[in-house]
Amino acid sequence: MKRLLVIALCLVILALPVMTSCASYQRPNVAAIHPTKPPELQGQEKAYCNEWAKKESGYDPAGSTVEGAAIGGLLGAGAGAAFGAILGAIVGAPGAGAALGAAAGGLGGGVSGGGSELERLSSLYNRNYALCLQNLGYRTG
Repeated sequence: MKRLLVIALCLVILALPVMTSCASYQRPNVAAIHPTKPPELQGQEKAYCNEWAKKESGYDPAGSTVEGAAIGGLLGAGAGAAFGAILGAIVGAPGAGAALGAAAGGLGGGVSGGGSELERLSSLYNRNYALCLQNLGYRTG
């Protein structure tokens, strides 16, 4: 039992940097203004550009967090199980180490949400959204 606690503690300590670095990522906002268009038309054009940017990038700002957490959880669980099995084999409990590793890895992966892929898609979405608005005469920043 003492060995399992040591393994669990090692996994949590190793997962903390991943969880804190990925949790701090925030998607930048794209501000767009057009001084001569009425607000109703601006709303319609922004909605059009939002739909176009989602289609082109494959990223939906409203729903991608849950999807990223699921993918990250699966990847993290697999990596955690492998790492936990290695640590468990060192201390003589590979099965328990793999189980604890999968749990810790799943938690860490879920929190990180597949960070780099979501960041890439989010950046692509923002670029496409801004380009669409610029083509309609908006100033973005």
